[in-house]
Amino acid sequence: MDDRRSRRAAIAVALAIVGWAGAATAADAEAVAREMTAELTKKNADPGGRPLPVVSHWANGFNQPKFSSDYQIGLLEQGHHVMPTLPFPNPGADAYPESAKPWVEKLARWKAPISLRAGQWESVLYSKDDPKDNPGKWRSLPPEKSPLVINLEGKVEKWLSPFGAIEPWYEAGVYNTSSKAFEQLESWYPDPPFVILLSNNEAGKIKAKNNVEEASKRYVDRYGKGTSHLEQRRAIAEGYVPRYAALLKGIRDGLKSETWRRNSLLVGYGAFGPPHFGRWDGWTAYCLTTEDRIDPWHLAWEGGSPSYYTHNWDASTDYRVHSPQ
Repeated sequence: MDDRRSRRAAIAVALAIVGWAGAATAADAEAVAREMTAELTKKNADPGGRPLPVVSHWANGFNQPKFSSDYQIGLLEQGHHVMPTLPFPNPGADAYPESAKPWVEKLARWKAPISLRAGQWESVLYSKDDPKDNPGKWRSLPPEKSPLVINLEGKVEKWLSPFGAIEPWYEAGVYNTSSKAFEQLESWYPDPPFVILLSNNEAGKIKAKNNVEEASKRYVDRYGKGTSHLEQRRAIAEGYVPRYAALLKGIRDGLKSETWRRNSLLVGYGAFGPPHFGRWDGWTAYCLTTEDRIDPWHLAWEGGSPSYYTHNWDASTDYRVHSPQ
């Protein structure tokens, strides 16, 4: 396991750390940024002790109500331990919002760690309404080159397959970070010490709960009919690992800055293991657990952001939730 993955793999990944207040000076903001970077870049086996666990917040966007990106940066300026979350540049966009420039340049002066929250990077593979770069080009690929599901009738479906072509996954990754907008953001902050590139990780794809024998011609051609749910889970998991690895490699390769490539951690929402592990006797229908491993996602993603919800529709509390513990 490489350094990027080992230092974060065992804990929830940070998006915002709202904590101790301090004096509202730029010097203090720089000191707080250094403290956060030191914890965020620690390895799990650091001689000085394990890195502090960190709490996530998913809000982003400038000039919005509540916990907006500019509000987060203001908290950091006041001396709070906050890792600001900024909008991920839209794939194919020509420019990052100009109103964000002074905020980003302020973060650059402080050398503050940041996070960029995206939607589903791989969703461009089945999108038809992408305004740039040949709209829907991956969705229109012939079946033998398609990353999408081929149904039993041989038709291409609008969801991702763990058995389809791998190269489009890499191309989609590059597309997400090679835009002029992303290059502009990199120029405003050329040397960040630590960046989390976060995917919402909820693209439409074959999951364990789907009967893959009824959904995928490629699966039936390879494994036949009458396979067990365990065999299906194993095949799905083994199929997604190289495809998501290709996607993430494309994400990193699409960055223009070597500093950004080196200091970025690619994180998936929910890429931590099944939150419903052992909750009831049917839990395995919703996961990719096999005899070999609880979950495959650590083999592709560099970190995971597990949910920590307290719902208003059940008896969960802040100490008993559907979460990592």
